[in-house]
Amino acid sequence: MPSENANQLKWKDLDGEQKYEVVELVRRQEVSVTELCATFGVSRQTLYRAVETADRASMEALAPKPKGRPPVPATQKEIQTLRNRNKELEQDLKRQKLKNEVAKALLELHRKVERGQKRPGEKKTGGQPELPDTAGFGQAGQHEGVAGGDDS
Repeated sequence: MPSENANQLKWKDLDGEQKYEVVELVRRQEVSVTELCATFGVSRQTLYRAVETADRASMEALAPKPKGRPPVPATQKEIQTLRNRNKELEQDLKRQKLKNEVAKALLELHRKVERGQKRPGEKKTGGQPELPDTAGFGQAGQHEGVAGGDDS
């Protein structure tokens, strides 16, 4: 005659849902703890510990939780702040590069005028044309604040 233990289910082989069903049998007192321990090859201590664990998990699941999204960790905020700052600096760099290119173009135009070269789209005449005063230059190569104009 085969022993009852040969067909015994092992507690360690049960999944979470099956263990929960056994815990519910203990709570409802439908089957004695002694019989459940024998059926599943588990100690009373382990079975009662499972009941306590299920009770704690139930309380945690039912505990009130704060509304809304969880707060963003400080590191995420810092990363976003740095990304925003990086974007601002990249835009500022583009503006500065454009200003630099404009200043180079104006300086080159002033130098051409000083050498008597014509500007694009301009016909050469007897006198030198006067450029608008930009970048601190006056008439035809004279820098503001410099007396006399020609150093030769």
